[in-house]
Amino acid sequence: MSTEVVTTNEYGEVEEVMSVDGSSTTDPMLMEAPATPDTVIQETATATTDAADAAGEAWASFQVKANAFLAKAIQSTGTFLEQNKQLLSVLGWTLLTLLGIRVVFAALDAIDDIPLVTPVLKLIGLATVAWFIWRYLLRANNRHELSQMFNNAKAELFGDQS
Repeated sequence: MSTEVVTTNEYGEVEEVMSVDGSSTTDPMLMEAPATPDTVIQETATATTDAADAAGEAWASFQVKANAFLAKAIQSTGTFLEQNKQLLSVLGWTLLTLLGIRVVFAALDAIDDIPLVTPVLKLIGLATVAWFIWRYLLRANNRHELSQMFNNAKAELFGDQS
């Protein structure tokens, strides 16, 4: 009984073919004939075809497993989103609010960096406070008018709480 050992290089090209005898006899009649180049090429082609078939089957198996995994992941994600819809909605609105606050502060910081804008805005704020004090807080009848406006707004927002 003999076994052929084929040595290939890194590109799959046959470099050497050896016939290894499994029996300990050295009788030339019992030894098999050395492999011909046609036999080696044919065996190499068969081995390459078998390897390609095995690789194709492995790839098909991988695709089936990957498709099953992705289908299960999509289904699990859908179930999770459906079960936690309210929590995710609150979380989304919270993040959106924080983002909006950050944008407003960034805009105010940018406006604050412009020369003369900050002092002008401070003067406008002071003028508004002075007008409010003059209009509503100096005289008793104006304070009464302000308290009525405040109570009306409170009743509209929270309902009549008599």
